[in-house]
Amino acid sequence: MTAAKVISRRLAYDIGYGLSLSSIYIATDPKSYVANGVDSSAGLISRKEKRPKLAYFAFQALCTLFEGTSKAHDIGMNIQPPSGTRINSVIPYNAVQSAAFRRNGIPMYSWFLPEREVISAEVLMVEAIVMQRPEDSFTDPVVIDPLRQNIYRIENVEYPAWAKGLMVLQLPTVDYPLFITDLSLIKDCMG
Repeated sequence: MTAAKVISRRLAYDIGYGLSLSSIYIATDPKSYVANGVDSSAGLISRKEKRPKLAYFAFQALCTLFEGTSKAHDIGMNIQPPSGTRINSVIPYNAVQSAAFRRNGIPMYSWFLPEREVISAEVLMVEAIVMQRPEDSFTDPVVIDPLRQNIYRIENVEYPAWAKGLMVLQLPTVDYPLFITDLSLIKDCMG
């Protein structure tokens, strides 16, 4: 799970900063040559079991999601964790990371808690103010969880609010990137 979180964060950061190239540390778990003989678990594929790990499937989902995606400078997402929330990371207090992208003209937003990956932070409900151009309005908003490879519909959305260019949503937040976009983007990804 830790490698999957690290890889998904890395890709979200790199695309979010507008980089045209990203990389991961290593494809397979390397054999450890230290005295205790414990193998590393940083790869996409388990060396001992010779099978893909969760990190492999997360990487695959994110590559599909990010294909043809670019950073969007004209839209954004403002996240407000509940007051009194504490985050145990070295990043400033209550700093939820977020970014805005476009794929084939469709907005896509990501967000996550910047906790240390090994802590497995609890799910935190946050208030998200999604800002976009009126012509970008979603007709069928969904949340994508690339690690669990699930898609969740957002219910009870008042679509006329999109016409004003922003929507306030209550969204779950975890320590790896989740995404909100229109269902049409997912259908586009699936070909």
